[in-house]
Amino acid sequence: LGRALEPVDAPGTTADLLTRLPGASLVHLGCGLRGTELQLAGDDTLDAATIRSASGLVVLAENSVPALLDAGFTGVVGWQWAVPAPFAALALFMVHLQLVGRRLPPAAAVTAVQRWMLDPDRVLPPFLTSAHLNTVATTDLTRPALWAALVYHGR
Repeated sequence: LGRALEPVDAPGTTADLLTRLPGASLVHLGCGLRGTELQLAGDDTLDAATIRSASGLVVLAENSVPALLDAGFTGVVGWQWAVPAPFAALALFMVHLQLVGRRLPPAAAVTAVQRWMLDPDRVLPPFLTSAHLNTVATTDLTRPALWAALVYHGR
């Protein structure tokens, strides 16, 4: 939901989010955060503590909100600190590949992506977008300020 390089289901309004939460196994939010408040599409905001119908895994394009665990999500993939948007998009694309393509649990998916970033002989997936390929070519993925920012909080 929200803005992302990949196609999205909906703009990411509060109504969009609340409609999709019950029973969702994976929710990817391309929204900003301020404290525990999600900055959704337009001027919509939603405090994470008010979400009670969540389930499954949430992936955040910006930051990480462990408070979402209290809302019912089983895990949160996000960031310990801010990283450049192109790097975040690449890393989360790779996390999705690990979750869906290899069917890894979220913690293992994050670890696999971190190891991929650190591997000097990393193999590029054949379907990376040109934006992702540019990020790989122009970014030192081995910098701890980048790869170590990606985290998983979960049960």
